[in-house]
Amino acid sequence: MVASNRGRGLRRCILFAILLSSTPAGAQGAVDNIAAAEAFFQEAVQLSEAGRTVEACPKFAESHRLDPQGGVAFELASCYEKLGKMASAWGAFNEASARRRLRNDKRADNAQSRALALEPQLAKLAIVVPEGSRVPGLSVKRDGVEVGRAQWDSAVPVDRGEVMIEASAPGKELWRRLLRIERAGVLNLEIPVLADAKVAPADPSGPAEVSVPFWSAQRIAAVNAVGLGVVGLALGLGLGVDASQKLGASEPYCQPGTGAAPDVCTPEARPLRDGARAAGTGSTVAFIAGGALIAGAAVLWFTASRASERSKSKAAVWISPSIGGAMVGGQF
Repeated sequence: MVASNRGRGLRRCILFAILLSSTPAGAQGAVDNIAAAEAFFQEAVQLSEAGRTVEACPKFAESHRLDPQGGVAFELASCYEKLGKMASAWGAFNEASARRRLRNDKRADNAQSRALALEPQLAKLAIVVPEGSRVPGLSVKRDGVEVGRAQWDSAVPVDRGEVMIEASAPGKELWRRLLRIERAGVLNLEIPVLADAKVAPADPSGPAEVSVPFWSAQRIAAVNAVGLGVVGLALGLGLGVDASQKLGASEPYCQPGTGAAPDVCTPEARPLRDGARAAGTGSTVAFIAGGALIAGAAVLWFTASRASERSKSKAAVWISPSIGGAMVGGQF
């Protein structure tokens, strides 16, 4: 291990010199990657020697990503093997062998033999896609990564553990299957014919209505308006009786006029006649207000819908001997 690391360090030093002397501007990015790769590699070696394999593997992987070399691939494969990721280790040993063979490195055979030794322990997954399932736009993913059509129906080495398989296509329901791979051998998983996506039918009558209780705000407002209308009618009746009584009390002090002439009354009759006139006006207004409220209440009640009523209604009445009014409002 120590001799190997020294050899790698010497090779990188020579490469640094070549890059810096040849194309300084264009090579700066490559130099930075190589420097970072070397730093990650040294850190990974230290973690591995300290028995911290779980932490070492990502460092080896990052070093390999920045500067792919046969030696890094070999160390990464060894790290994966310790973690029980046999498929990842097998692939990395094969890569190390291929890279070393390109450089006529005699250690290529060692990497190849390590890969061959792992083959009996490999778990393989074959994602079978029958012709009937191959709809236009079909996408198959393994752990969120697209599985190319060239891999369909082929047994591919996978690390043991949980594997999520997904299949989707335009206009189809998403299909998922979580697999638990625990032993060596080939596991076949068939992608079924995807179901059509469910589309909510259009409502020809318009937007869906929201159900509300029978005693909606509009119906409650109608009942309140009826109550106020009854009060208005009762008040009108009372004022009418008062006007009649005051008019009767003024008669002894007045002489009926002739033709279109008004009655001739003494001063004692004037307050009685004025009170009777004011009470009569108030009675008329109260009757009109009470009738309007009851009519409005009927409209509110019969236009209330138990399925879509969302109105806010209000009713109010004000009455005085000289002026009065009524109001009923709502949204329906």
